[in-house]
Amino acid sequence: MSNDYMDLFVEEARENIDELIAGLLRLESEDASTAGHTINELFRFAHNVKGMAATVGLDPITLVAHRSEDLLDGYRQSGDKPDSPTNDLFLGAADALSEMIEALAAGNDPLPNNDILAKLEERVEKSESTETEPIAAAETPVEPTPEIPLPAIVADAPEPPAGTTRLAVQLVDGCALAG
Repeated sequence: MSNDYMDLFVEEARENIDELIAGLLRLESEDASTAGHTINELFRFAHNVKGMAATVGLDPITLVAHRSEDLLDGYRQSGDKPDSPTNDLFLGAADALSEMIEALAAGNDPLPNNDILAKLEERVEKSESTETEPIAAAETPVEPTPEIPLPAIVADAPEPPAGTTRLAVQLVDGCALAG
């Protein structure tokens, strides 16, 4: 991986982690009725770090960001606000991510933070085991999907196995990153 990409990763990761820490500190003083927006932002910052780290092959960073994202997603889904010990855990994870990014910026391999990772894993498992069944949503009528003509290359493809859905994506000429 070129240094330009790694430098860009470090810069972007620092920005996202700074935003993550600022959001976590803000979350401490918010009440449950306003915390949802902040939790969505925190999830996005953790998701960004996870995706960027995975793209450049930095597994220790990817793992901590991914488990933070998983735990944040539980709060997004439930609408609850993390308690103080959980928020402290999130701050510890953000600090661990920051330390790994700084190690990388100094030319060193980021070392996994197994302590934080284990605490995140434990908290995710605990929250998953205490979840209740979601309330069934009222059934709404499903509108029929309009028939869209398929390009010849797709129309000639074999039928997919039963229980699967065929998805055809047609890109606009000249779209960015078509590959």
